Amino acid sequence: MQVSQQLSAVQQHQAAGVLRKALRSVADPRLISLISRVEAPVASHFTEVLKAIDTMITDLKKEQEKDFKTSQTCQDDRAKDTRAAVKASRNADEKVDSIAKLETEIVDIEKTIKEKNETIAEIEKDMAKATENRNDENIEFLAEKKDDEDAIQVIKSAKAVLTNFYKENGLMFVQLAKPRIVAGKAPPPPPATWDAPYGGKTEETTSILAMIDMIVTDIEDDISKEKASEDRAQKEFDTMISESKDQIKGLNTDITALTDTKAQKADKVVTLKDEKGDLKTEITKLMKTITDADPGCEYFMTNFKLRTKNRDIEMDGLYKAKTLLKGGEFDDDSRELKPGDAFLQVRGN
Repeated sequence: MQVSQQLSAVQQHQAAGVLRKALRSVADPRLISLISRVEAPVASHFTEVLKAIDTMITDLKKEQEKDFKTSQTCQDDRAKDTRAAVKASRNADEKVDSIAKLETEIVDIEKTIKEKNETIAEIEKDMAKATENRNDENIEFLAEKKDDEDAIQVIKSAKAVLTNFYKENGLMFVQLAKPRIVAGKAPPPPPATWDAPYGGKTEETTSILAMIDMIVTDIEDDISKEKASEDRAQKEFDTMISESKDQIKGLNTDITALTDTKAQKADKVVTLKDEKGDLKTEITKLMKTITDADPGCEYFMTNFKLRTKNRDIEMDGLYKAKTLLKGGEFDDDSRELKPGDAFLQVRGN
């Protein structure tokens, strides 16, 4: 009985020493309470002490698991939030590039529309000038035609007057010019003698009337040629106007299509700017989340290894104290505890 009590006292002293060594590395108030219980003079408390040690070891394991989960959560959350922020930032950059590209395309479209409108203005100017020239030419043609037609009427009236005059008087025109000699034909007969009755110079009269008819024909030919020229000019003008209108129509169709495209691109720019704003808001929130979580996580991550090391020392001390209290021994009991000491080989009594 005395040996058992002495052994218990030795075990108490050794176990308390181990726990004090652990306390020097780990400032855990639970160890102070446990040391007090181990050093208590009542021998029957060993069972309760061993139970308290087991409870403490279980609590330390739970704390270790909690620390590990917290560490993993901090790492995972930070990595997830960082990836999300990087992705959102990259998307925002892409939208900025898309906006810049669309705005450049809109400027190019506006430039093209302006050029096409300027082309339309030039075509309309040319059409107006051509119309003015055509009207002037037509007025000139109509005036010349009227002059020619009036001349024909005058000439025909003169011919009618002459014809009626000589017809009414039974005379022919006097010889107004020498007889015309035509190559290859016999000359006209000599004039009749004075004894023959005077009936006018039939050949000369016929020649004058023919000349009058020739003049009328020439004027009518001129009118026909001028009319043909006028018709060609009008046709060319009509073709030019028609082609110009078709060209303007095509340009207006292009302008309408370009305007629609410009509107679509402008709407896309508005949408992209809204999306960029949403991404900026998302990035701001993510950075705030990272910043808000950073102090706690940074402190925890910085101290995680030290906390783990100290906890291992504390658990090793508890394991060693438990072994000593149960009658086991350890070599080199005087040295400081290091993590893993509790897994040294135990010798039985």
